[in-house]
Amino acid sequence: MMTMWTNFAKSGNPNVPVALPERTPTWPEFTGESDSFLEINNNNIQVITTPNKERLLKLESLRDARKLQRHADLRPASAGNYLKLLLYGSE
Repeated sequence: MMTMWTNFAKSGNPNVPVALPERTPTWPEFTGESDSFLEINNNNIQVITTPNKERLLKLESLRDARKLQRHADLRPASAGNYLKLLLYGSE
């Protein structure tokens, strides 16, 4: 683990320039499309896929809906129902 952190500090990549110890997984680069990441816990280090991905996507959609609600709550009083209809659709 120390090698990974020092590699990252030196190069921005935890897998190089110093070779990782044997049986140490390669730390995958994070991208929005990738489902894999490095899990670090007390017992081991391993590459896993996103657990409960559908649940996380649902939580993200709820968070995004809440952001819209917060912005709607901050609308100027003079905007009246026009902005409310624009954000929520017709009631």
